[in-house]
Amino acid sequence: MIKKGVDVNAKLAILLSGILVISSSIFSFNLSTLPGDAATKKTASAKPKELPTIMTGFPTNLSLKVLRCVRAHVPEFGTNNVVVIQYRLRKEGPNTGDVKYFGDARFVALDIKSRDPALASAYEPIRGANLGERTYSDDVDTANWKVGQTGDGYAWFKIPERVTSLDVFFPKTSPVRIPIEVPKG
Repeated sequence: MIKKGVDVNAKLAILLSGILVISSSIFSFNLSTLPGDAATKKTASAKPKELPTIMTGFPTNLSLKVLRCVRAHVPEFGTNNVVVIQYRLRKEGPNTGDVKYFGDARFVALDIKSRDPALASAYEPIRGANLGERTYSDDVDTANWKVGQTGDGYAWFKIPERVTSLDVFFPKTSPVRIPIEVPKG
């Protein structure tokens, strides 16, 4: 029996929402197993994972922000076997200790190491490639940097296409796991 002045549609909406709450607490759905577009739309709308910023162990108080880790098509190394890691160094504050010798304040891109987390295969930056392009950035002396000063760098690695993420060891840091971006096209 319907009382006068009560909106039937509102009552139906309340009833249906109660059923949905009850049914969602009884059943759980894994969206990645749904067929068709539902799972695709859900994963396509996900935000990309933020790449890490880490403090280094340099006495010059540097942080390192990973800007990008991406596969590049360089035919000389095989199809999509090159991964480029781009990073930004930033001086966060005054020096935390004495710069005792030349290497204390020098960030060397060739000292970056990476490892496949699944198979523990190790990779070093590509050296001495005669491609007309540099495959790593120059060494950076940070001893006299001003607070807030930044510098960008990069290193190329020859990494098989099956590898989808890397454990990267930047100089004087703990390892950090980074997904490898694969450009479309």
